[in-house]
Amino acid sequence: MFTDETLEATEFKSTWKKEKYVRDTGMQTKDQSFKDHGVQSVKRADTESQTEDEIREDIKLYEDDSPELLTFLRKLEPLVGQELEKNRRSHAFDGYSPLWTEETGNVTCLHTLKHSTTLTDQLPVTGLSWNSTGSVIAVSYGRFDHEDWCTHKSMLCTWNLGRRKVDTGKADVTIDLPSCLMSIACHPKNPSYIAGGTFNGEVIVWDLGRDDDYVIATSGIGLDSHREPVTSLHWVMDPEGKGQKFNVCRLSS
Repeated sequence: MFTDETLEATEFKSTWKKEKYVRDTGMQTKDQSFKDHGVQSVKRADTESQTEDEIREDIKLYEDDSPELLTFLRKLEPLVGQELEKNRRSHAFDGYSPLWTEETGNVTCLHTLKHSTTLTDQLPVTGLSWNSTGSVIAVSYGRFDHEDWCTHKSMLCTWNLGRRKVDTGKADVTIDLPSCLMSIACHPKNPSYIAGGTFNGEVIVWDLGRDDDYVIATSGIGLDSHREPVTSLHWVMDPEGKGQKFNVCRLSS
């Protein structure tokens, strides 16, 4: 049914003005060469050092260092290191888990403290301070509406909230004063030390750990003494004292 047949080639001439000739041209760039090399991996090991870096005198901490700044930083560095070491050894936050989601709730009142006497009923609270253990709160009573020299009597009261049974109507310790007590500050390390400042300018330090007389220091009132009301008190560490020695700093109105 089908047979092979060979036909003559048919040529169609270009109708363009002239024929185009295309010739092959080689690339002028150099041939790229490839080589295969094996990979030799490098072994690495991490080590830690327990030695401290030596402070070099020729290295500046800042570009515009001054001798005063360097002296201050080197003097402050041991104190900062001691506090960081205390924080590292502290167990205050053992078992603490942060609360990442904010919970809305009402604040509840645990205690309403009031040393009910004729004197305290007539005087407002002038200051509050927690001792270093966080269990004892000290309260000072006085008046702010003085027009002249203070002749009122006042009181210092403390409550130990760490006890199982807290008498909210009677203070654990009471100290009577001949003038208004305007400010108080508990010692940052010794929980039994309390400093107070009166309206007449006197600063008093009490030791509640004593059995009889609580007063261990007072600035006194004399002709050349301070006479302005002591509105605030702060315990300041003595940088030249041995150990952790604190001084009392007072602010007056």
